[in-house]
Amino acid sequence: MREIFKASELQEAFSLKEKGAVYFAGGSEILRLGSSVGKVKSLIDVNSILSHEIKKEGGFLVIGAAVTFQEILECGFSPEWLRKAVHLMASQALRNQATIGGNIACVRDDSYLIPSLLASGASLTVYGTRGLASIPLEDYVRKGGCSCLILSVSIPSDVKVALKRFSRSASSHSALNIAASSRGVFACVKSSGIALSVDELEKLEYRDDITGSGEYKKYLALEEAGRLMKEVNA
Repeated sequence: MREIFKASELQEAFSLKEKGAVYFAGGSEILRLGSSVGKVKSLIDVNSILSHEIKKEGGFLVIGAAVTFQEILECGFSPEWLRKAVHLMASQALRNQATIGGNIACVRDDSYLIPSLLASGASLTVYGTRGLASIPLEDYVRKGGCSCLILSVSIPSDVKVALKRFSRSASSHSALNIAASSRGVFACVKSSGIALSVDELEKLEYRDDITGSGEYKKYLALEEAGRLMKEVNA
């Protein structure tokens, strides 16, 4: 039996999180078989305090944390690379449920979205111990996430991102999600970790799993890194 708290303000949500509860908006990760948070007994519903809006602000696209993958896909001014990234989630039912904030917060090594957002130079607006703050997504990922609540994602409007996903089928776990831009190469490698540069990609400990052997994943990652950088610089 799960206990669900419906937060009405940011401080209330953060205080509950510090007591061991888990945020949820779409809930797709909580319901996922094998999820690390699937057995958590205390949940915090943050839907009513998060933004569901996508808007342009200066030279940025600002996406509220509660915006779903499907809403990003259907938004008329989402950049093509971002629509391609969210469409890698093949199930429309899941795209209607999964939120951008939740996907980032999980910091999963098979994330459809994190490599592309890293390549774009995205930043996060969060609420934590020091109140509201803005942090680079790269810092958030390096820390493996944190207890703060993600409020929105800001993406530079003029960035060029190239990306690719490798998996056995559209609905299976990704062996590799990789993206590149003028900022470099970023990748999520299943069972192996998240790399934030080509150097990190080369030094990653590639592990065998159901998506493929470590040797196979390393070959894909390094070959695709070179190809995507050529595409970006073309």
